[in-house]
Amino acid sequence: MLNNISTKITTDSTQDLHEEIPANRLVFIDPKVEKYQTLVAGVLANTSVVVLDDDRDGIEQINQVLASHRGVNSLHIVSHGAPGQVYLGNSQLNNETLNHYAAQLMGWASALSTNAQLLLYGCEVAQTEQGMAFVQRLSELTGAVVVASDNLTGSTALGGDWKLEVNTGVTVPSLAFQPEVMAAYASVLAVVLPDSSFGGDGKVTTDLGFIAIDIGRSVG
Repeated sequence: MLNNISTKITTDSTQDLHEEIPANRLVFIDPKVEKYQTLVAGVLANTSVVVLDDDRDGIEQINQVLASHRGVNSLHIVSHGAPGQVYLGNSQLNNETLNHYAAQLMGWASALSTNAQLLLYGCEVAQTEQGMAFVQRLSELTGAVVVASDNLTGSTALGGDWKLEVNTGVTVPSLAFQPEVMAAYASVLAVVLPDSSFGGDGKVTTDLGFIAIDIGRSVG
């Protein structure tokens, strides 16, 4: 349990999270990210955080939270990544599954403000032509300016950084974490090799054995 943090916790659904939190910056964190608790504790003020349930579809969880929001300026997704791939909960978002999630992703526009940013922190998501195509298509579906990394994200000692180098617009990305927290982070959002158990709907069919909770946080 995190100390000195005001949290709203539910173990069965993210649907009720943030209904009373008028945050313009939302952060979604996959709990498989190493030391994710330090990132939860290190967000900037006026930020709402959700730790996804890794036994459920991550896109569906994000949809549930966004349904209660309007005017979100920036949406941050912190997860493992690979070229053209983002891992969220028990699902995978990539060039093949974008069509499956197209209707849900287009629905995000209702929660986002004009020129909103969608920031993907996963390692190497925008690397290669496959990654660039993924980022561009995601921008088209959501209507957001998508910003993503084309190298390792995280600890400089492990070869990473906190620069999101690829940008589908002309806006300057603004990260969601305190500078000292990013500087002290001791891991990278390491590349996850594709799992053959992922089906065409982006879901994992194997039992990963993880236990997670959903956390809502607003920092005043």
